[in-house]
Amino acid sequence: MTIDMHTHLFMKGFYHESHVDEYVAANARWVPATTVEEAMAEVKRTILPTWWDEDGTGHIRRMDEAGIEKAVILHMDQALLRGETEMT
Repeated sequence: MTIDMHTHLFMKGFYHESHVDEYVAANARWVPATTVEEAMAEVKRTILPTWWDEDGTGHIRRMDEAGIEKAVILHMDQALLRGETEMT
C-alpha cells in the first residue's frame, strides 16, 4: 500500500488572500510581462484557476494516477499569522 504522508487540499476557502498572493508573486517571476503587476495579473488569470480543487476530485485523480491509495491531508490554520479564512 502506498501512502502519501504529507499533502494539502487547494480549496480557495482554506487560504488567506495574502498567502495566495505569495504564490502568485513567486510564479509571476516566470511570466514575460512589462511590469510585475501585469505578470501577477496573468498568473491570476491563467495559472491560479488550475490550482483550485474545490471538491477534492482532482486530488483523488492525481493519487490514482500516481498509485497512491491513502493520503494524510495536512491543513495549515494560519489565522494568527494571516487572518481568518472563509473556511476554518
